[in-house]
Amino acid sequence: DQTEMGRTWGPGELPRQYQNSPGLLNDFKKLPKDKTIEITLSPGKRMDILLASYMCQLVSKDNRIQFIDKNRVVTLNKGRNIIGRSNTSTIQITSSRKDVSRSHLVVQVCDANVLQLTDLSTSGSFIPSTIPLS
Repeated sequence: DQTEMGRTWGPGELPRQYQNSPGLLNDFKKLPKDKTIEITLSPGKRMDILLASYMCQLVSKDNRIQFIDKNRVVTLNKGRNIIGRSNTSTIQITSSRKDVSRSHLVVQVCDANVLQLTDLSTSGSFIPSTIPLS
């Protein structure tokens, strides 16, 4: 079942622009929809995330969590952060990215290393299959 955590998405199953991408070394697993998953991100570590086909990263740096995409670096607030196309999202993704939902992913920053991720999207959110889940 594709909605269950633990399903590994090989590079051939990723969105077309990421298939056989030399910079994409990870297999990805799909976050279960509407279920909160806790992740520990060690200081200085990065985690790739696909919001449908939109590539971004979460980084633990200087006791803060940062969101990085090709256009910006944003320090997330402690507590609830929403990533999506809505103008009320904490991190707003350009409205031309129709595969990203208006409220796509909730990133709850618990502390400098602990995040809770909740996928709210219709197209899915994906994390590297190597990321251990707490």
